[in-house]
Amino acid sequence: MTHKAQFITTFSIAYFNDQMNKKSKIPFFATFILWLMVSSVFANCPKDKIAIDQKCVDIQKVHYVKPGAKNILQSTIDRAKSGDYIVLKSGDHYVSSTEINTGLAIKNKTFLTLVGEVNTWLKTTQGWVVILAITSSENITLQNLNLIHEVERGYCFGSVINLSNVKNIKILNSTMDGSGTQAIEMENAQNIAIIGGKAIKNTEGVFDIKNSKNILIKQMLIAENDNSGYFAKGILDIANSENIYFLNNVIQNNHNRYFNQMSQTKNLMLENNQFSNNTFDWRELGTENKE
Repeated sequence: MTHKAQFITTFSIAYFNDQMNKKSKIPFFATFILWLMVSSVFANCPKDKIAIDQKCVDIQKVHYVKPGAKNILQSTIDRAKSGDYIVLKSGDHYVSSTEINTGLAIKNKTFLTLVGEVNTWLKTTQGWVVILAITSSENITLQNLNLIHEVERGYCFGSVINLSNVKNIKILNSTMDGSGTQAIEMENAQNIAIIGGKAIKNTEGVFDIKNSKNILIKQMLIAENDNSGYFAKGILDIANSENIYFLNNVIQNNHNRYFNQMSQTKNLMLENNQFSNNTFDWRELGTENKE
């Protein structure tokens, strides 16, 4: 790492910890922030490497997948080794059930990155399918991906992304589009950063968080979600979790049962979020007091 990158990283950690201590009086794990905020400096890559995500990556570790047969992307993921990058070419990549209720699956993987080119979509026509499930994995990055169920609104039973038994997951500048029941479900998840992108038109809730800690949801557009599905939920459903940070998001044109509901949860920070044109049937955050 260059001296410039070291300075940026040190400053970022110090600033973030200072802000956390001022606002919440609780320490934030420096290792999580280090993992999240390490900066890279652009460099000219040698002939045997290619620039991916501001890094020079060994060409042999980069795999390109074109839209086409449904199983090509899954087989590429299955064959991927630690440190590999999978680049999805622009277009529609259709996924179908590979396991029970699962479309695309990342399982037992470490240090794997999926990057979409401009206008890359992961789609399914099967309403019961979770489009992308990540299980028993660590250090996985999803970037510039758009995910959508192509089914009639209100007739979808699968969430868009499911995280289970995972650590160090980044979802960057990606769109979780309806009519998925929920944008992201997570259970037993640790050190999750969801930054940028959109969670729109989901039909039950948006973020369902259980038995998890150190979750950052930041700078997202959360819009046009409602309860047209089977269950009526909210933007945030949190249970048995800690250190949840919901920062600098835009929440607009949603109609849900409530904004957030919590149980057995410590340290929820809501800061610098913008709300407009929302209808929540329960007036108070996290309560069951009806209007």
